[in-house]
Amino acid sequence: MIVFPNPGVYSVTCTVSRGTTTITSSTVTVTVYNANLWATSSGGTIISAFGVNAGSYIAGPTDIFAPITGAAGSTAALAISAPQPGLNPGDPATPYFYWLPNTTGNSGVVDVYGATMAGTNQTLIGTLDVNGANTDNLGFVRLGMGPNGVCYLLAGNGSTTVYLASFKPNGVTVNSSLPVADRLKVDDANGVTLAGGGSAADFQNGDLAVLPSPSSPGGVAIYALANVTNGTTEIFIGSPNGNNTTFTRRWNLVDGNNGNQSFSGSVNGVAFDLAGSMYLSTSVGIYFVNSATVNSAGPGTVVTTLVRAQTGLQDLASNAFPSGSTLPVKLKNFSGILRNNIATLNWESESEENFDYYEVERSTSPSQFRSVAKRNPLGTSNSGNSYSVNDDVSAESSKVFYYRLKMADKDGRTEYSNIVMLRRDNKQIKNLLLTPNPVQGVATARIEMASAGVVTLRVMDGNGRTIHQQRNNVNAGVNAVSILNVSTLQPGTYILQMIDSNGEISSAKFSKF
Repeated sequence: MIVFPNPGVYSVTCTVSRGTTTITSSTVTVTVYNANLWATSSGGTIISAFGVNAGSYIAGPTDIFAPITGAAGSTAALAISAPQPGLNPGDPATPYFYWLPNTTGNSGVVDVYGATMAGTNQTLIGTLDVNGANTDNLGFVRLGMGPNGVCYLLAGNGSTTVYLASFKPNGVTVNSSLPVADRLKVDDANGVTLAGGGSAADFQNGDLAVLPSPSSPGGVAIYALANVTNGTTEIFIGSPNGNNTTFTRRWNLVDGNNGNQSFSGSVNGVAFDLAGSMYLSTSVGIYFVNSATVNSAGPGTVVTTLVRAQTGLQDLASNAFPSGSTLPVKLKNFSGILRNNIATLNWESESEENFDYYEVERSTSPSQFRSVAKRNPLGTSNSGNSYSVNDDVSAESSKVFYYRLKMADKDGRTEYSNIVMLRRDNKQIKNLLLTPNPVQGVATARIEMASAGVVTLRVMDGNGRTIHQQRNNVNAGVNAVSILNVSTLQPGTYILQMIDSNGEISSAKFSKF
């Protein structure tokens, strides 16, 4: 029996020796992963599992079950619970799926279904009028489970109003121990207030993910995505507050696979993993939001890159509720780099009114952090300050380190930054770039490698199908490799994927005229 220590892609061979004879088997590639994202795939007709890690695709989709959808035929929204013993007494002992049928023209009325993780005991939990007395038809409805055991629904009519509603499930029933008004309720019947430059018309597509509030014990922070079809994609943050809920626009997404142009298309899902990283599902695949790129492409921006090319995804969900998100709330940025066993952590504040201290915390997993450095603020400032701290990890055996920044106000409140993962540099593939892009006749892949070897280059279409494959020898350093047969491609968008002999994968998106 082979035991794999961590999720990843492994190359396995078997060598048998007897006397002077040795026989070695052919190499088999084995993918090991823990499902940490779930999606409604195949046009919203199947609930499937995916594995991702730090912005890399591991495996999936693994189909689990076909959900009840009523007359709609497909699902519009998906959530999964993750009970935390002691945090929500009375919650069921195992997670459950919750989903909504893909219906429009419904005057704001939606059906809520639930089932076990295996898809058994599928039940109509209840019917909720998301927009109260208003009879607007809803252009989209999405939902996300919070760490408090409450499932939140975000809906919009595509023009004037965004609504917030919620329900507290108990397995595949509504929690009868709650007051009737708190079981299935409209949190903001008049529509949430949008601040920071956003508008209700921006919510033509979108989704929400829910984290613990960094400043209100027991409260939640909702990360809401607003996407204009073939237009901009924005990230809002807010907390439920009765009829006075406000979502503030914090960032516009830009496409790291397309020269940091405005991220467009059709965005239909968002979820976090345990490290606080954010993932999006779109009409063409799953994307990763990199916290280190906040403001790197201009003020109020963050970069997203393709993780998995796949069509037919309708929503994305996870049961991870990290204490910090991949996107800093009070900082302009927090990032780091690990070289020669010295981790250098850098951050820049927006303002430091009534501020007490910063504390850099380190862990070898996305939890159980300990303090490694403390910094006092440089002084009261309305424009913020810049900081840098070095952490010597030469005595540590781990190859991966997680860092976060604790921020303490003078009134005793604390908040946490995004979590930064730093890895001792053992990556074989340093960089992959295709030029020119868009491609017209001839294309060359610029490949930077840590050492010489053999790589496989694949060209995949928007459905994830391999339409061209070649193998090339590469040297340490920068290589220029001609991609064959690109002149025969039909106009459209493609993915160039490179795999080295150890199974390490790097991808780049390109277009063909």
